[in-house]
Amino acid sequence: MSAGCLSCVDNKTCAQCDSGNKFVKNGTKCICADNYVEFQQTCISCETIFGCVSCSDLNTCTKCQPGPGFVLENGKCKCTSGYVVDGSTCKACSISILGCLNCSDTKHCALCNETDHFELNSEGKCECVEKYWLNKNTCELCSEKFHNCETCTEDGM
Repeated sequence: MSAGCLSCVDNKTCAQCDSGNKFVKNGTKCICADNYVEFQQTCISCETIFGCVSCSDLNTCTKCQPGPGFVLENGKCKCTSGYVVDGSTCKACSISILGCLNCSDTKHCALCNETDHFELNSEGKCECVEKYWLNKNTCELCSEKFHNCETCTEDGM
């Protein structure tokens, strides 16, 4: 019997496949269902590969999870620029670190959004540039909040 075959018509033809273990009938044989690959006579989900939904084997992804953040490179799903691995997904750096455009992990920014008046500090976080203060999630000019004020602290004082 071939892998995944529960009962045979003869030694070359499978009559029933092991659907509980993701085997499906294909002509006279049993093969793994879509988005599964055979490994040691067992069907393994392509999702065991980071970010992968479809694969040709356990080392080669052919399609990554939909949505922003993932890119397929040389059979591997990777996080695109501006995204970082967070568990089993790619998370936007700006979600993990306020004002961050590109990060090395969920705690350390590599590039802050200068257009929105953020700059990188020595701890890998983004903070408002001089003469700006953080109001909720936005850097605002001190002089717009406080008349005749050039500098202020993070809390607006």
